[in-house]
Amino acid sequence: ATQSVQYSIQKRRAKIRTQNVLNALSQKNQVTDLQNQPLPKSVAVKCQNILSGAPGDLEDVGQLAATTGRPIEIYDKDNKRLQTTIGSDNEGDPIRLQCEKLPEGGVRFSGYGDQGSTFSSHPDDALFGGVLSQLSPQEREKLDIASVRAFRKRIADNIRANPEQSLGVQRQLADMRRVYGSTV
Repeated sequence: ATQSVQYSIQKRRAKIRTQNVLNALSQKNQVTDLQNQPLPKSVAVKCQNILSGAPGDLEDVGQLAATTGRPIEIYDKDNKRLQTTIGSDNEGDPIRLQCEKLPEGGVRFSGYGDQGSTFSSHPDDALFGGVLSQLSPQEREKLDIASVRAFRKRIADNIRANPEQSLGVQRQLADMRRVYGSTV
């Protein structure tokens, strides 16, 4: 009788594991295969980078402006001059970020001044934390984001839901990089 009970328990656990895998696959297909088409590789990589905690780039700034519905002003960290505004058609007070050229090449975006340290002290979260810190509690509640991690997930979900927009931004940035160099 004991072996029979153990066998029943093992069988039940196997059934639960199988159902969990099927649920996960179903959920994955709903998120990544919205129109019975796989996501383009560059979009899937972008989502994975965001979710894995990679530092944000200019494409992410555009996604953040679209998600928050607010313009984002980018200032040079050294001379404090306004460099550009992303989402200038958006309403509301602009979110202010600073852009820093890194010695090893590339750039890092963060909250203007010390904005952003409230939500995360990790340098790779500087962009997302910088934007999050400038949203009102009501905006954060409306967007259902209370942390940098939740904000990253929201941005990745938005990209998955509209991969063509992300591809368009990627093409524009590639053109800009050809003209202005790899720091864009």
